[in-house]
This record gives sequence, C-alpha cells and structure tokens, in this order.
Amino acid sequence: HLDGVESVHGILRESLGAEYRGLLDGSVAPAEYDEAAAGTSSQVTAEIARFVRTGPPPEWQESYASYMESLRSFNEYVRETRAVAALLGEGADTSAAEARLAGLEAESLEHARLSAEARP
Repeated sequence: HLDGVESVHGILRESLGAEYRGLLDGSVAPAEYDEAAAGTSSQVTAEIARFVRTGPPPEWQESYASYMESLRSFNEYVRETRAVAALLGEGADTSAAEARLAGLEAESLEHARLSAEARP
C-alpha cells in the first residue's frame, strides 16, 4: 500500500510542479492554477484518509507515520502555492511565501526519506 501512495504522491508532485512553473512564467493564470491545486489538495487529503483507515501492521508503523507527515507537509505546500497564486493575481510580492514553499517542500521530502529508512 505504501508503494502505491508514494507513486500517487510523486505523480501529484510532478503535475503540480509543472502547473506551478506555468503560474510563475505566466502561461497558467492564477485562477486556473488555483483550480488545479485544489484538486491536488483533495487527492492528497484522500490519500491521508486512506492511510488512517488502513492502519499499517506494527512493523510498518514508523514508516507509515513518516510518510503521512510527508503528505501533510506536501498538502501544506499546496495550500501555500495557492496563496502565491492569489498574490500573483493581485500583483503583490510573493517572496515571503516562496521562501515558506522551499521549507515545506524540503520538509515533505525529509519525511519521505525517513519513511523509506524506517521500512522493515
């Protein structure tokens, strides 16, 4: 199950990343980006809910817990990109939000790494 979640997470991360780059280069409108990001956030929330429902075997608890934190950090990253889209739509400065994005992305990747290390 964890491998499937990792695969879905990777696809969502890549897809949203392409949309976000488009937002930054002006080829994706802020409203269009917000719609795509809302869908991604919904999918991540569904994956987190599935994690909670399935409950891992005891030997997988630590790995699952770390990956759930990776998903939560990624979902926070998605929410922050939506804030950037709104700021861009208003013509406002996005530098502080973009700095937070880097930290959230690193946090998500770190939890994914810890999950991989904790696998039995």
